[in-house]
Amino acid sequence: MRLKEFIDPEKTLNNIVKGLPPSLLKGTTLDKGSPTPPATSNKPAPTKPKVSNIGGETDYNKKLVKVANSLGIDPNDLRAIIKTESNHNPKSRNRIAGGLIGFTDKTARGLGTTLPAILQMSAVEQLDLVHLFYKKAGVKPGMKRGEIYMLTFLPAYANAPDKTILGQRGGGELGRTGLSKHAIWAQNPLFGKSKGKSYFTVADVKNTINSVA
Repeated sequence: MRLKEFIDPEKTLNNIVKGLPPSLLKGTTLDKGSPTPPATSNKPAPTKPKVSNIGGETDYNKKLVKVANSLGIDPNDLRAIIKTESNHNPKSRNRIAGGLIGFTDKTARGLGTTLPAILQMSAVEQLDLVHLFYKKAGVKPGMKRGEIYMLTFLPAYANAPDKTILGQRGGGELGRTGLSKHAIWAQNPLFGKSKGKSYFTVADVKNTINSVA
């Protein structure tokens, strides 16, 4: 009595597949020629905020002047502030801020966006946010450079007396900021540390920004 031949299902399926035209297999799990698509991240890319383009201007220097004129401040003052914060580099970044005027995460949220989204913007695009920031911060026509910069640097102390100590080596928390005076002193050497001072005041900040050409 002959034993029935053992049938291997996998070999049988392979033989059947070999006899089929490739067009019938395309896109199926049996299509050996179709590469597996790479895994993609579900994390959305930062979306650039929608802001009005001041004057429809595309040239950075011309737009800077238009933004300053719209705010009623001296264009040279705005230029000096941006130079101090980022040297006009829209990708400028440190541990807590970035962009033309040192936007923080908190500042960005207040403008309806995020810091990563701001850093994707060009210098020309960011000037619209600079304009919006200063409008919200309360910049008034004719405001002096030092006053404008204090709104940029530490808004909570924009109206503080000139003798107020903002940064100090070994200093404790500076009220209304959530930051220590030591951290402010260490992260902003321009106002004190680079001059050999163990602290700096509102007056030091204003004097420094006023000296920027």
